[in-house]
Amino acid sequence: MLSRILTTALPWAGLLLYLISAPIRADEGFEISRTASGHPDLNGFYDGGSLTPLNRAKEFGDKQFMTRAEADAIAAQTAAMLAAAATDSDPDRGAPQLGGDGRHAYGAGGVGGYNAFYIDQGSAVDEIDGRFRTSII
Repeated sequence: MLSRILTTALPWAGLLLYLISAPIRADEGFEISRTASGHPDLNGFYDGGSLTPLNRAKEFGDKQFMTRAEADAIAAQTAAMLAAAATDSDPDRGAPQLGGDGRHAYGAGGVGGYNAFYIDQGSAVDEIDGRFRTSII
C-alpha cells in the first residue's frame, strides 16, 4: 500500500517542487489567473518531459547543481541515443509470436511495445534561475 502511494505521489511532488521553485515577479505585470473561489487556476496542459531525473544519479554525489556543459552533454547523449534507436516501421511485418520473443528481461518480452516515438522524455535538463538541478527531488 505504501509503495503504491509513493509511486503515485512522488511524480506530483516533483511537479509541485518545480512549480514553486520558479519565482513569479509582480513587477513584470504578470497576474495569476484565479478560479471563481479565488484559488490559483492550475487548469491547462503541462509538459512533464525533462531530462532532469527524479532522483539524483550516484555520479553527482551530493552535488545539487550541474554545469551547463554537463546539462548539454546529457541532452546530446539522449539525442544520439534516440537517433540510433530510430527505425522505420514495416507495415508489412507479421504479428509478433505468441508470448513474445523472450529477448526482453522486463515486461512485454518483445511483443511489439511502444518505441521512442511515443515517449516524450524531453530534450533538455530543466533550467531554473540559470542553474541546472541534478535531480527534481
